[in-house]
Amino acid sequence: MLQNLCKWILYKRWGWKTNITVDHPDKFIICLAPHTSNWDFIIGLLYSRSREMKSNFLMKKEWFFWPLGPIFKRLGGIPVWRSKKTSMTIETAHPDSYRDGEAFLKRLASASDIQVTSEPVSDTEGCAVAITEDARVYLPLAELVDVEKELMRIAKELKKAEGQAAGMKAKLANEAFLSKAPEQVVAAEREKARKLDALVENLRESEAKLRALR
Repeated sequence: MLQNLCKWILYKRWGWKTNITVDHPDKFIICLAPHTSNWDFIIGLLYSRSREMKSNFLMKKEWFFWPLGPIFKRLGGIPVWRSKKTSMTIETAHPDSYRDGEAFLKRLASASDIQVTSEPVSDTEGCAVAITEDARVYLPLAELVDVEKELMRIAKELKKAEGQAAGMKAKLANEAFLSKAPEQVVAAEREKARKLDALVENLRESEAKLRALR
């Protein structure tokens, strides 16, 4: 029902169209630029819900005040402390151009230190990666995100997802349900079970990666 409602608002009511030129992998990061309006967030949220995609988003911590804070976290929001300085590594075939603009990049990215290299970066564990036409930019997540709070949030989501997955498996193991329900209903429930299993797996993987950042 939520999926259909989001589709109706996004495509029928507001007239948006989807033009996907690259297939979505199982896990991916989307960067939006330029960010000119808070409607960007609403449109992105409607799109992800219309496709039943499990998504999270980064947002400046100043937005996480009562009563919006709990709502944003429920929707998948992760608060970012923009006052925190973070190091940045830029891998590019044109290092001199980036070194010339280092002062500007430091200010733009609120970076404490910038390293520019033409060699492949080997240690990328725990880093967010932004890819441009001629560079890869690596940012350590541990310097941007409150790891302990994020672990608590994931633990809650994981417990909920595991409970839902267990309930769905019990339902699909019920012979009475399988014998009486229409074939398309059973198929839909099996698809939900598959997505829940994938969600549990992804949450466990995210939890393990965050623990490694401690």
